[in-house]
Amino acid sequence: MEEVEALVPELHRAMLDAYRERLVDQSLARHPAFAALNREQRQLLVSFFRPLELPAGQGLPETGPSLLVIRSGQLRAGGRLLGEGDINGAEIFLGSQAQPVQARALSAVSLFLFGTEELEKLREAAPAIPVLVAHHLAQSLS
Repeated sequence: MEEVEALVPELHRAMLDAYRERLVDQSLARHPAFAALNREQRQLLVSFFRPLELPAGQGLPETGPSLLVIRSGQLRAGGRLLGEGDINGAEIFLGSQAQPVQARALSAVSLFLFGTEELEKLREAAPAIPVLVAHHLAQSLS
């Protein structure tokens, strides 16, 4: 039994890594703000996403402007109903135009969060990625 319990954290990490790969190839590749990024750039971006679990009824922690990618469950954010694969908050790349996300889990929700702290780390590691995303996001909004 101890051997099985020891594998649980590794299995959880492997599942998150698999979902990140799917995210790179599916959700982000189709979103107008991220479509201009090549696969390697999307992989780097996703490496900064952090997993978050919310029980039903719980609101999103106060994180300021954030990009959310829903892994499972349903969330209401800014009047929109979000489910698996949905992306909300790409405006974080527009700087001062980004607003904090207010969201509440309608069911147990598993998501990836990319906030201002992660954005600053990405800017240090790969400054071209936030610039590309902001440029394409601004074009898609105009």
